[in-house]
Amino acid sequence: MLFGLPYYLILVIPLAGSLLVPLFGRFSEKLRDWTPAILMGISMVLCW
Repeated sequence: MLFGLPYYLILVIPLAGSLLVPLFGRFSEKLRDWTPAILMGISMVLCW
């Protein structure tokens, strides 16, 4: 395992991000826009 992290996080992080976007959109448009980008970046780093 990479740094002790389970590999399924590579799939779960973007999925959770796509589910959280409507929730975050209620609070802030900026947060709604940046949430998927940040979580996809985290997933990309884990894949790398």
